[in-house]
Amino acid sequence: GNTYTGKVSVLAECRGMGRDMVLTNGTFVSRLVGSVDDRLDYRDYHIRIAKGAVLDLSGTGRAGDWGRVAIGNANLAAYGDNSVETRFTVDGGTVILGGNNSGNCNFVGVDQPGTAILEILDGVFRATNANANTSWSSGGALRIAANSSATGIVRVKGGRFEIPYDLSLATQYNNTNGGSGNATFEQTGGFSDLCYSYIGFASAGSGSGTMNLTGGEMSCVFLYALGYGTQTLYIDNYTIHAESNDNANYGFLCTAGSKDSYPKSYTVGEHGFTADTAGHSVSMSIPFAGPGAITVTGGGTMTMRGDLANAGGIIVDAGTTLSFAGNRKVTGPIVFAEGTAFKTALP
Repeated sequence: GNTYTGKVSVLAECRGMGRDMVLTNGTFVSRLVGSVDDRLDYRDYHIRIAKGAVLDLSGTGRAGDWGRVAIGNANLAAYGDNSVETRFTVDGGTVILGGNNSGNCNFVGVDQPGTAILEILDGVFRATNANANTSWSSGGALRIAANSSATGIVRVKGGRFEIPYDLSLATQYNNTNGGSGNATFEQTGGFSDLCYSYIGFASAGSGSGTMNLTGGEMSCVFLYALGYGTQTLYIDNYTIHAESNDNANYGFLCTAGSKDSYPKSYTVGEHGFTADTAGHSVSMSIPFAGPGAITVTGGGTMTMRGDLANAGGIIVDAGTTLSFAGNRKVTGPIVFAEGTAFKTALP
């Protein structure tokens, strides 16, 4: 392995082939030269961004330049076989992605066999630019196990994980259409700011998406379980904060329903989780099961648009309104703190 302790500037592209690299106590910057895309594409080795180091792919050239990271074997990098695990670790340092204008999304595993892992132990992983929250191709999106064959894993154990447009599991790389990869997002600590999050696909696909949220917090506009593909969502000892009111198409914690025969599982663990309305008017339609309770808090309004089978039921915190749109079934108890409101509405 190689350890870099000073400031390193890399012209055009940084590509690694079978070597480990540790960045510490300095700044590692990828810059553009001419019309070459600013990117970090690598496979079969480990990059660790340690405390004090900054990996900056934000682009320093023309207005049309952009940066991205493709972890694992990517069609964009055109490498051969990727049968060895590739790992990218943020351990106290800072990673900044995205350039000055639109370009492409970021990948953890894409197109080829093999396993790609992104892990945030401490520090910051941020995908951003001036247009980062406008579309999947603006540099603010991340695809885990995009397209076919790939296995992608993102683990957030601490620090901050910031994706300003969308996080999609096992989709085709340019949208939420069906793929055949195997994607996992795990969080056991830290904070994830994800804006839009997708599990499953908008059209037929055989891939699988797993989201295990067992510690830490998330902020998002919505977490959406689409209708196709294998889906596993497990939440325990976790808090999800709403960033806004429901938008015109999706609710805060919502589902399109099952549209194929692939298994789908949405489970609340024994410690439950908190859905923070953060003063907004939001809704929930994911059909959670499992032993735990869902605590609704934040002083806003939560509208139930689906049934719940979790044994712990719903706990409504003081100052928060629980609303039911139509006839809904809740298997567990509904517990209201003093100062809460309860509303029903016809479908």
